[in-house]
Amino acid sequence: MIFNDFQDHKRRLESWTLLSISIFAIGLFLAFVGIPVNKSLYTISYMLITSASAGITFCIMYLLVDVYGFRRLTFLLEWMGIHSLSIFVLVTSNLAVIAVQGFYLHSPKNNMVHWIITCFVNK
Repeated sequence: MIFNDFQDHKRRLESWTLLSISIFAIGLFLAFVGIPVNKSLYTISYMLITSASAGITFCIMYLLVDVYGFRRLTFLLEWMGIHSLSIFVLVTSNLAVIAVQGFYLHSPKNNMVHWIITCFVNK
């Protein structure tokens, strides 16, 4: 709707930013009043704060990429968006894990998956 109503970047960014900040403020107010920011319960304050954070991030990305033209910053994200179905199939079928785990140094225990598990999962 905002793309159709506003043709210039400034008005689009103003409306998105105003909406995101107001939703964020409502979420913080609800958290202050007593509705906790809790993901496992999916409270309204959690949904408002996370969606507003995504909106603010979108505004920053729109400003950097579409207004200022910094496309190198988002090359990896653009590539993942173009090939998202292929990435999904590779990850869900465990082919990506098998491919990464197949490369090791001197011993099968010295692979990328084992390193990630020992560094981040088993803490």
